[in-house]
Amino acid sequence: MLPSSVLEPGALNSACFESPEYRIQFEIYLDGLISNGLLVFDSRKKLLDLIKKELSNLPTKFRQGIQIKLEEVIKGNKKRLVVSRVGKGENEGRDLAYMVHSQAGTDWMVASHTSIEVFKKNRVLKSSIVPMAGYYESDLESGRKFFMENYPNIDRLEGGEPREVFKKDLEQLLRFAKWIRIYDRQIGKCKINADINRFRNGIEFILGAWQKGYFAKDSECKVEIITGPFYERGIKKQHSQIGKLKNNLVKPLRKKFSWPIDLLVKKWDREVFLGENNQFHPRHLQTQSAVVLFERGFDFLKENGDLKKSIVKIDNPSKQPLAELYDLPEY
Repeated sequence: MLPSSVLEPGALNSACFESPEYRIQFEIYLDGLISNGLLVFDSRKKLLDLIKKELSNLPTKFRQGIQIKLEEVIKGNKKRLVVSRVGKGENEGRDLAYMVHSQAGTDWMVASHTSIEVFKKNRVLKSSIVPMAGYYESDLESGRKFFMENYPNIDRLEGGEPREVFKKDLEQLLRFAKWIRIYDRQIGKCKINADINRFRNGIEFILGAWQKGYFAKDSECKVEIITGPFYERGIKKQHSQIGKLKNNLVKPLRKKFSWPIDLLVKKWDREVFLGENNQFHPRHLQTQSAVVLFERGFDFLKENGDLKKSIVKIDNPSKQPLAELYDLPEY
């Protein structure tokens, strides 16, 4: 869903950009990062400095468009930049990129033809290292497009048992997540424990996939479950409902996972919640780098643990309305 990659600075060598095809490949790579990708650097951002240096050496006619897109990746609201803990040594350029790729466990590394030849000579070339000159035909680009354009209902995922395939996709999505927010309006309306349990099972499935995350053991990691009011009048009923959710949803999750897990019941009315045209139904998973729509919400598991029919997809445009909901006051 959110493929991660390391960009080897040599891929910006000015000689490569004399080829129109190469320039197109590079821009497609950057467009993919902006859409649904992560760019991973070393702990000191030395790779970033080297990339900027190579970029400054490009002729102006090639540099401008690439610089705009690269800045959107690095500084934009999409937060596609991940700084790993790797790279405190003296490695430079391709060796540093290779180290980050190997030790941080990124899905891919995108490199120049020259560096790939060096890796071949040293017998360290991996199938996960993609030549920039052949990026458009790579598994990295085809996989990224598949998640954005052709991802099927989760109960019809191929390549194994749908449940296990979906879990692996979530592991990729959450690999470099530092926090998780779960938005679902129905959670706040659950009247019986059986309903709460179904949502808890779905959230537990997601958090289980996050346990393998790169930052998952950091003390700053946290989980927030954001929902709406009970829709029954009376503050006592609201507080009673919140207590039920904390006991039957949050408390069991806290016992199973080590992260802080909080329930936020927001004071939104139906107009705020649904939007002016009654079109915005927040049933989303959010990290610092991605917003993912769970079309039927987080009640996506059957009683036997199989997946229900449901659409799950990247939904970047919902980032702003989710931020507005998150800023609402709580009960």
